[in-house]
Amino acid sequence: MNLRQLRYFVAVAEHGSISLAAASVRIAQSAISSQIAALEQELGTPLLLRHARGVALTEPGRVLLDHAGRIERAFRLAEREVQAAGAGRQEIAIGIPVSMSATLTMPLMRAIEGAFPGAQVRIYEGLTGDLRGWLRSGKVETAILYGRDDADGIDLVPLVDDELVLFGSDPGLPADGRPVSFEELVAVPLFATDEDHPVRPMLARLAQSRGLDVSFAGRINSVHQLKALAGSGRGCTILPKVALVNELAAAPDLVHAIHPPIHMRSYIASMAKESRLVETIKAVAGALIRADIWPGAAEVSV
Repeated sequence: MNLRQLRYFVAVAEHGSISLAAASVRIAQSAISSQIAALEQELGTPLLLRHARGVALTEPGRVLLDHAGRIERAFRLAEREVQAAGAGRQEIAIGIPVSMSATLTMPLMRAIEGAFPGAQVRIYEGLTGDLRGWLRSGKVETAILYGRDDADGIDLVPLVDDELVLFGSDPGLPADGRPVSFEELVAVPLFATDEDHPVRPMLARLAQSRGLDVSFAGRINSVHQLKALAGSGRGCTILPKVALVNELAAAPDLVHAIHPPIHMRSYIASMAKESRLVETIKAVAGALIRADIWPGAAEVSV
């Protein structure tokens, strides 16, 4: 069993099709089929069930897929650390949610440069679903994720509890500035990201627990575009308050508190188990909250 076979297997598992996987990794379909067959022969068990629409994982295939992800992450991390050691420097790659990036990125970069002199710092900005994928693939070894990700091999440390607010305007919303009730909130057509990101499934669960239906008008996987749409009066969205720092100053009447409050917890997720880096991130977040620079957030004690 080798890394190339594992990568081909992961591609097939992700696409549910040998032909689509072959196209994604740019090799012949016959070549990827033979590599998977060799892997099954070596392990002594079928990994895939072939059917008319493509392939599905067997139970041994699901077990291998979990291990393959961890092996790929470990390989990427080893590759980066060896290259960094050869260059005589440390490399730190971090993923930050778009919602908090404007508030957190520059203070965190300055703090890391102070705590890790000479390190090359790479910061990637994305939605939680993107960050989770980058963490699993090894593109970053540390990421801040909204919501838990209990995948094996990922260490989680609670970071902050962010208040969610409604942004936008609608005739069904209170005009007197009072907080929006959950019943009023679900009656408003909402634009949100898809299910790979935590806000939509969180709202759906809360609505179901109250015997209500939430109306989602559309899916837009861009915080910038969600804010632009809601700010133009075409709909509403729900975001962490920290994502609306500029809007709180420029258009405070479009930012509505929710009652009872809804909070979304973020975690520092790490493959590298670098405790100094985790403590640096927590220290920066705490300082920003105490200085009232990170609106709507509360520190989480471990």
